[in-house]
Amino acid sequence: MKAKFFLMSVSIFAILTFFSCKTDSKKKNNTSEETKTELNSDNPDQRKCFMYEMDSSYEKDGKTIVQKDYISVDLVLEGEKATGEYKISNSKEILSDGHFVGTIKNNIITTIHTYNKGGETLKDELIFKLDSNKISILGGEKKLVNGVNIFIDKSKGEYMLEIPKINCN
Repeated sequence: MKAKFFLMSVSIFAILTFFSCKTDSKKKNNTSEETKTELNSDNPDQRKCFMYEMDSSYEKDGKTIVQKDYISVDLVLEGEKATGEYKISNSKEILSDGHFVGTIKNNIITTIHTYNKGGETLKDELIFKLDSNKISILGGEKKLVNGVNIFIDKSKGEYMLEIPKINCN
């Protein structure tokens, strides 16, 4: 049953990642400038937290089982270096939990996300677009290269699954 929930959550995440509306390019440029200003403030070392809540309720034996799934990003920026935690969970358990290390250039954070699944350590390229009040995840086709799932063509990917900024606890 847990595997079914995990697969359902991953499927929902994949669908959200690959099918999202594009934003107006003028709006993107304004947001990018705001982010650059924010990142170049007097304190270049910053911690930022983001969380997305998704309703994953389902029917079982004629009853609705209410379930919420969460995607959270805990990001630390130190100059041009970015590190953090990326987690997918629900109210009962952590479905995927890992860390990432990478770099930030302009408002794009390029990382390698390392996590465990089924007793195996996996690595994925994970790319974020940082805005002043949210973070978006790049979606696109990937392939396995030297043990890391990397984007085939980043220029064909789209930033989606906007995850709102929250207070870090």
